[in-house]
Amino acid sequence: MNQFKKLMIASMMTCTMSLSVSAVNAKTTTKTNTKVTAKATTKKATKKAKKQTIKLNSTTKALTVGTSFTLKLTGTKTKAAWSASNGRVKLSKKTKNSVKVTAVKNGNVYVSAKIGKTYYSCYVKIGKKGTTTKATLAVSSNKVTLAQGAYTTLTYTTKTDVSKMSITNADKDIVSANLSDDGKTVILNGLKAGTATLTLKDNVNKTSAEITVTVTDNSASFTIDNDLPGTFSTYTSDHLSAVTTLSNVNVTSTADDDSTSATITGKVKVENLGTDDNDNHVFINYSINDSKGHSVKSGTIMLFNVQSGQTYNFTQKVSVDNDNSYVIHFSDYR
Repeated sequence: MNQFKKLMIASMMTCTMSLSVSAVNAKTTTKTNTKVTAKATTKKATKKAKKQTIKLNSTTKALTVGTSFTLKLTGTKTKAAWSASNGRVKLSKKTKNSVKVTAVKNGNVYVSAKIGKTYYSCYVKIGKKGTTTKATLAVSSNKVTLAQGAYTTLTYTTKTDVSKMSITNADKDIVSANLSDDGKTVILNGLKAGTATLTLKDNVNKTSAEITVTVTDNSASFTIDNDLPGTFSTYTSDHLSAVTTLSNVNVTSTADDDSTSATITGKVKVENLGTDDNDNHVFINYSINDSKGHSVKSGTIMLFNVQSGQTYNFTQKVSVDNDNSYVIHFSDYR
């Protein structure tokens, strides 16, 4: 009997210990499972929260009038309502998460994206439109009047070396154009009357300047005050009296720097020579007076070995000052 009680007591103690151990294990397992589940849930919630962070790509921006940038909203697929706090910017190319912002007036403005009841704003500061300095080629004069045979210089302003400069001239018979070695002036020489267009080029800055050159004819002008054809009395080389008829007189001239070279041409018909001698010579006087009536040149037209009834050509060359009007007068030779 006593032995049986002992066995029963031992069996009961063993069961009690097993139950205690099971309870402890169950508690531990529950605690571990709860901790793992909580950690996984927290991680998932953090990841989800990270995905839902909504923000603009810029919260402040500096612009000048006429410039623009694209404002973007990230972290949401919901369509945003875009707006500006005033009219200093223009909003264009709107999408559900971006907008183009163009500055139209200096000042400050907020550009906002609205999602639900929440606004996401960017502060935009707009300055006045900046001026861009473009390389220019300045010439002291773009229009030049130049006398035939004269020269002048023009200055131009550029930092480009003269070796990188050039000048084009399609009218080289009217004016010659060259650049000085110091790279500061254009040298022009008037060659003949007319108008020429030159182009000065800065081949580094890709700039140019156009120059119009007008070359004037500064040669002297001539008129003849005789009624032609005209008849003149003359003495021959043998001191015989004769009559000559002067006709077809023409004057051509060419000017250089200071003077005009004139060539007088015409025809002389010899009449009433009074001799058949082939050695006779006839003469006609001429004088050239300026606009004030002062004689500046005088001379004699001489024809050699003439015969009565024949017509002869003559050429007479004279030189006078430029820029004057002259009168040519023919007279009898006495």
